[in-house]
Amino acid sequence: MDSLNLLKNLGFTEYEARVYLALSELGPSGAKEISNYSKLPRNKTYEMLNKLEKNKKIVSLPVSPKKFKILDINQLKEEVSQRKKSINLLEKNLGKFIEESNKPKLTEFKEIFWIIRSKKAIIQKMSAQNKLCKKEILSINRLSISNPVNLRNMKNSISNGLKAKMLVPNTKENTHVKKWIDIGVEIREYNESKFGPIGTRLSVFDKNTVRITFGEPEVYNDEDYITLWAESPHLANILRNYFMNIWKQSKIIK
Repeated sequence: MDSLNLLKNLGFTEYEARVYLALSELGPSGAKEISNYSKLPRNKTYEMLNKLEKNKKIVSLPVSPKKFKILDINQLKEEVSQRKKSINLLEKNLGKFIEESNKPKLTEFKEIFWIIRSKKAIIQKMSAQNKLCKKEILSINRLSISNPVNLRNMKNSISNGLKAKMLVPNTKENTHVKKWIDIGVEIREYNESKFGPIGTRLSVFDKNTVRITFGEPEVYNDEDYITLWAESPHLANILRNYFMNIWKQSKIIK
């Protein structure tokens, strides 16, 4: 990172950084010298000098013509230290916020349902949910993607004890299947002739959260995908039994 960008990252504006940098390299200097060195108009140079002096970054020397110098360049270290403290506090408060947000406030509502629209949105939601799962993920899908980040996250979860099972049609023609098998996902062939074409995908997460997605071939546009997302142990149990019934009748893919 160059010096100008370093100063801007410490809170200086573009013009303030150019004036401060000029002083750091020239030493005590007058406005004309600073203006020439920083390539700023004279009036803008004076404006920045006054602002920096007001903010106690520089001081003017009692000489004629007036000269300016940096008050204490070690102030920058103090600013970095203060920013670290602020970031640590922000991180701590964010952790508390997330922890509180995950606690149910309305305990009378045991099951929550909502709608997610578009293929992109459900991929993002599932990616986040996959990282939250601890024990089991069951899914019927076309396995049309093998995003490296999702693969890595799933591999880490499986290493930590997660069991992941997928039912996928046309596995011989699907180039993504092997990548998921290689990271530890169990995959079996979903027989569309026997169980019907996969237009509706479903997933069950840790026996308490489900998603049901309506997509291709019935839905042509990615933006028109509709997903029912539910935090419902009751519905999860029904869909899990449905999945396991098909799983037992399906061919193992190695």
